[in-house]
Amino acid sequence: MTADNINTGNTVADIARDLIYLDGGNVTVISATETQVTLRLVLEGSDCKECVMSGDFLSQVVLSAAQKQLPSLKTVRIEDPRETND
Repeated sequence: MTADNINTGNTVADIARDLIYLDGGNVTVISATETQVTLRLVLEGSDCKECVMSGDFLSQVVLSAAQKQLPSLKTVRIEDPRETND
């Protein structure tokens, strides 16, 4: 990832964290470009895993908020461990 892409990923991750930190959730950046960011939802240590928005819903909320700072952003994808068998 380039420095700009890292900054984009970190900006989007910070926006997501602001939405889920009270419920004990966190995110890590998996990949980032100018137009697309993929995050992984981290729920280890959360006292209320079911309180954290689903990855699909959170993706849309984060995209909407992030586009105010990053107008070229088109897609935010958040991998939710509750939606896989991992």
